[in-house]
Amino acid sequence: MKFLGLLFSSFVLLLLGCNPLARASLENSGSEPVLLVSSTDRTQLGVSESFRFHIKLDYLEGLDPLEIPEVGPAIQGLRILEPIYREPQRRAGRVLKERVYVLMADASGSYTLPPVKISVEVEGEEKTFETPRVFLEVGEEHASEGMEDILEIDGLELIKLPRQYLGLWILGGILGMVLLGYWLYSQIGKEEVLTVEIPAHEWALLSLEKLKSRDLPTKGQSIEYCHQLSQILRGYLSRRFLIPAEESTLQELLPRMTKLKELNGDQNSLLGGILKVMDLVRFAGVTQEVSILNGALERTSRFVQETALLEVGEEQEEIVEGDHESLD
Repeated sequence: MKFLGLLFSSFVLLLLGCNPLARASLENSGSEPVLLVSSTDRTQLGVSESFRFHIKLDYLEGLDPLEIPEVGPAIQGLRILEPIYREPQRRAGRVLKERVYVLMADASGSYTLPPVKISVEVEGEEKTFETPRVFLEVGEEHASEGMEDILEIDGLELIKLPRQYLGLWILGGILGMVLLGYWLYSQIGKEEVLTVEIPAHEWALLSLEKLKSRDLPTKGQSIEYCHQLSQILRGYLSRRFLIPAEESTLQELLPRMTKLKELNGDQNSLLGGILKVMDLVRFAGVTQEVSILNGALERTSRFVQETALLEVGEEQEEIVEGDHESLD
């Protein structure tokens, strides 16, 4: 793999050295330290129809940690059904974070979703990145299904390559195919490396330990703490029970959980209490004591241990019996 990366890098450098226009295009896109994008899945809809407002933050790993600003209070005239916080993804030296708001309009009219702004210090200089506003129309009748909506307000700029570089690009393509063929040939006979994904409960318990070590409630970061705890719990539910818990609203998730044969009444009560407390802190701004927030993490750990799907031959760890305390 290192050999392929070296050959590919040499190929790219060769093309960029001969083609200043392509070099400028790369510098203006792939090497951006921060990319901030907002969009909606629909821009025309009917009253009481829900839609999603996506915010994506893509930045260099060296700038970590960066967080998507909370824009919920700035959304005017629309009802927030459920904010969704996706787990960060890391690849090729970059970090991708995504936040989704499930929204609904109760009356027809024109609405504007606010811009998202973030300030970052890059190479000693503070830079500000801001998304454009997103406009949508809500009518009395439902919007036509299958309509392709505009996700971004800003247009795309078309870059045309000069004709004199056409031959160079053809030669570069041939060279790339030769290098790829050589690499594939070199992989023949090598042992295949298997990637084994850890069980859902192990992932959840490790994530809870990491969150506990950050001690966010005592630092006054209760909202961020509740975001992370809710994200871990929903991620466990998705992996363990194969349901879309991370993309479901609380009103959608709780009834679905009560139908699962793997959970009893006490476990469903425990789960609902944890999620409701997290949402009260995240969305309603309710202040909770540090002991209650820490207790929510311990109850989440207990829920994971009680509902863990164990491998064949593995004995479930004994759980101390006791009444589940309500978090309401």
